[in-house]
Amino acid sequence: MASREGRIYRRGSNALKITLRVLAVIVVLAAALYVALFFHFKRYITYTPEDTIEVVVPWLEEETPEK
Repeated sequence: MASREGRIYRRGSNALKITLRVLAVIVVLAAALYVALFFHFKRYITYTPEDTIEVVVPWLEEETPEK
């Protein structure tokens, strides 16, 4: 049998590798969600005459009661 006394690193699953992979997946998903939301809400961005940007989202506006 071969001696394993000189081996520093263990073979197999490494907790740090797993953590980094999970973190990388979370970062990629968050970036994809950010880009998707940016392009979705792009149609609701309007510029006012005062050179300001306003986001007009129809389902968040309050309805005025009709008389």
